[in-house]
Amino acid sequence: MTIAANIAETGILQMKACFPDSVVGFIADQGPITTEYVEVFIRTAKENLDRFASATAQKNINLEVLQAVAVPTPPLAEQRRIVEELDRILSILRGVDREVDANFQRAQTLRQATLVKAFAISA
Repeated sequence: MTIAANIAETGILQMKACFPDSVVGFIADQGPITTEYVEVFIRTAKENLDRFASATAQKNINLEVLQAVAVPTPPLAEQRRIVEELDRILSILRGVDREVDANFQRAQTLRQATLVKAFAISA
C-alpha cells in the first residue's frame, strides 16, 4: 500500500518483496482474515486515510496512522462472500463501461457520417 502521494493505492503480491519508503506491506497475522478482504477494506477506507495525510510537498501517512486503523473482521465465510460479491459487481461495471465506450465510438462515427452526408446534400 502506498503511504506517500497516492495514499492507500493497494495491490496483492504473489511473491516476497522489498518496498521503498513510500510503500508498506503487511501480512495479516492476528485472527482469521483474508488478504483479499483487507485489500477491499483499505480501498473503501482510502478517502478516510487520505484525510490523515500530512501535506507539505506531497501527502504522506505514517505507520502510526496505519496501526490505528481498525479493520472489522467478520467470519471468514462472510469475508469471502464480500470479496466475491464485490468482484462480481466490479465485473459487471467493467462490462458496462466497455459497452458505453463502444456505443460512444459508434455515436462518434455516426455523427461524422451524418455531417458528411448533410454537407454533401447542401453543396
